[in-house]
Amino acid sequence: MPAGGYLHASPGLSPAPFDVSPVLSIRRDWVRLGQRFTVFANLLQLITRRTPPDYEQSFVQAVHIKHRSPRNRRIERVILAGWLLILCKSLLVVWAVDKYHLNFNASWIIVPTVISALLCTAVYFFRD
Repeated sequence: MPAGGYLHASPGLSPAPFDVSPVLSIRRDWVRLGQRFTVFANLLQLITRRTPPDYEQSFVQAVHIKHRSPRNRRIERVILAGWLLILCKSLLVVWAVDKYHLNFNASWIIVPTVISALLCTAVYFFRD
């Protein structure tokens, strides 16, 4: 086998008796793994409490936002449809609890749904 681990077949000769691509793949993955060790170096700095020399230069000094991002009408329609579905679900839950005399309050289902919907709506409208 030539240096470097590559087998070359000349035209007219049979293919190589074994495939070296898994070996090359392992070598390639090992190089990628070696590049990931920088994360462990930062972890060691955190554990030993030593700050790197360029510590203060690594942080963002300032962020300036010039304008709000435009509102997406399609997403607003999806949010409105979600609120309408929540309203239908809430009415259905209240009806089912009353009709079948279930031993729990309908608020146990409705309130968490409304809170999560309020959170999603607030995240969208107050994103900037």
